[in-house]
Amino acid sequence: YTGTSLWIDPENQITVILLTNAVHPNRSWKKPKYFDWRQRIHSAVYETLGFKEQNLNFQWRKNW
Repeated sequence: YTGTSLWIDPENQITVILLTNAVHPNRSWKKPKYFDWRQRIHSAVYETLGFKEQNLNFQWRKNW
C-alpha cells in the first residue's frame, strides 16, 4: 500500500489506520496537496467520536 497513514493518540486512546493506494489511477495523478485528505479523514474520526483536535496545523509537516 502506498499513501498509508497511521495516527496514534494515546491520550484519547484512539488509533486510526488508513490503507490506501496512492498510485491509482497512475503515479502522475497526484497533485501537491494530494495527501491532505488524510488529515481530513482523521479529523472526521475525532469529530465523530466527540473529540476536539488540539493542533490542526502540524508544524513538523511544514518542516518536511
